[in-house]
Amino acid sequence: MSGTALDGLAEAIRALVPECGDLHQSPESLRSDPGSYLLLLHLPAPLAATVRDRPADLPAGFYVYAGSARGPGGISARLGRHLRGDGKQRWHIDQVTARADQRAGFDFSEMTECDLIGRLTADGAFSPPVAGFGSSDCGTCKAHFLRYAPSSGS
Repeated sequence: MSGTALDGLAEAIRALVPECGDLHQSPESLRSDPGSYLLLLHLPAPLAATVRDRPADLPAGFYVYAGSARGPGGISARLGRHLRGDGKQRWHIDQVTARADQRAGFDFSEMTECDLIGRLTADGAFSPPVAGFGSSDCGTCKAHFLRYAPSSGS
């Protein structure tokens, strides 16, 4: 994925989650097994989204969404849909993927999305921009959607 705006985000994630395999940029490279995934996104401009019927202003920048893909088609179906960035908007994250100018993803067979969020938020460079975003069915995490904003010393 050399030479894209997502390079730094992918590197930061790999440092915290060494189990990351290949970074996928297209649905064709995904496996159909069940698992979890991290969707990496770049918003080139601010986005006024709606989360749980409330306005949510997302600044331009880098984001990561953790999701599960345990249904039919597994990783290929779910992450592939996000990588394409098209289709009917069903989930809050669809508002972001439709406006992102770059999308990529990591897939995981052994870790849950909550495991992934725990690893990322422990660093301090990743934090939820909106409470409850992407985690409406989770009683543990504040959100499954994180903004990446490393300190200037990183």
